[in-house]
Amino acid sequence: MVGVVGVTGDVERQVTDPIEPLRWSGEEAVETTAAEGLSLRSVTHEPTGEPVRVEGDAVWTFGDVHGFEDGGYENRYAGEYTAAEYVVRLYRSHGLEFARGMNAAASVFVHQRDRDRLAIVTDRLGTHPVYYAETDAGVVFSTSIQSVLAHPAVDPEPDTEGLYSYLAFNCVPGVGTPFEGVRKLPPGSIATIDLTTGGIEVERYWRLEYDPVNRSFSYFVDRFVELLQRVFEERAADDRRYGLLLSGGSDSRLLLAAGEPPVAYHLADWMSREARTAERVAFMADAEFRLLERPDDHIERMLEHVPPRMNFNGRFDQAHLNGFDGRIREECDVLVTGLYGDSLFKGGIVPAFDLDLGPVGSIATPIERRSTRSRTTSPRWTARCRRSSRPRPTSGRCSARVSMNATGRSRSAGSSTHRSAIWCCSVPTTRSRTTGTTTTSG
Repeated sequence: MVGVVGVTGDVERQVTDPIEPLRWSGEEAVETTAAEGLSLRSVTHEPTGEPVRVEGDAVWTFGDVHGFEDGGYENRYAGEYTAAEYVVRLYRSHGLEFARGMNAAASVFVHQRDRDRLAIVTDRLGTHPVYYAETDAGVVFSTSIQSVLAHPAVDPEPDTEGLYSYLAFNCVPGVGTPFEGVRKLPPGSIATIDLTTGGIEVERYWRLEYDPVNRSFSYFVDRFVELLQRVFEERAADDRRYGLLLSGGSDSRLLLAAGEPPVAYHLADWMSREARTAERVAFMADAEFRLLERPDDHIERMLEHVPPRMNFNGRFDQAHLNGFDGRIREECDVLVTGLYGDSLFKGGIVPAFDLDLGPVGSIATPIERRSTRSRTTSPRWTARCRRSSRPRPTSGRCSARVSMNATGRSRSAGSSTHRSAIWCCSVPTTRSRTTGTTTTSG
């Protein structure tokens, strides 16, 4: 699924829900569901038949659901269920409480007709965010912040603090956005919208809890390898073609070692040093290396196509596969990527300015120098802004150990690239706690 947009309240006098920010190629299928007090439109690459009906209720699933925890762990891939069918099965058995045990990278929308309300479930990490704005006519909600802003009842007034955060960190922490009146549902939550009054209640069913365990470093490395291999073993299918987006960084090298996909794609303007490194890594892993060479106007194309569709979580020029989706669809069914691996295993993501000293190395500076003379006389002595990867106390040991342990022990195995799937390697958590915090508005 590409996304969802909808409105609640006095739907009859509201205009058509804005769906253009959800359409990437213009060839997507659009399905509309209208009920008293609710209009919801889903945009998908192909017709899906959603919503799925459950005793009068309607269920939409945006993303992927991998399994369910309830005492033990149930692997969705052991059965013949699509993600939508599996969610309906869980909802039929547990009601909205299914969210507490859901192992997913998804948001789920449930129209409970008899209770005259819409429930929206976000996964534990909020990987598929849902944005909303409360208006006089009702609530506008969508998986795209741009669709919310495009609705005429929503005033796209910038939020100063949110804008500062975005310009500094390329994201807005918490549930805020760069726009006043537009909020994001928190991760690990069940939000219910009363279709009669427009009131919103948000319950947090899960929170990340710091609970240190006194174990050796090797214990955590082995546990991490075990979980990563389990993900590949559960989700790989022999009848699908797999590829890996290989940057040459530690995250993609890790996935290459664990999953052994037969094809590795690398994005570059030419066969740069990083591209040659990626090629050598692919050769060592016995994977075919394929270069996705960006054209000269690649940035201009992204600037034209991406900003009207972005959720202000990252920069527009991070849509690296823009323009290559057609080729990838033809060559593979599943594209594996290592999302945020460097951030998770190498330290923080606070932007820092570095002074490049060429072969000597680089030093961090409190400001960015912009000297025409220095750039002209000595190109290497220029300040550049990048995401700091410090501190990195044990990342080298961890990556090397994981790669060695993972090699050869698993079968081959995001942002969706049209009909090609991209995996988010979420795994069942063993240490968490459920909560019942409730906030009310409206």
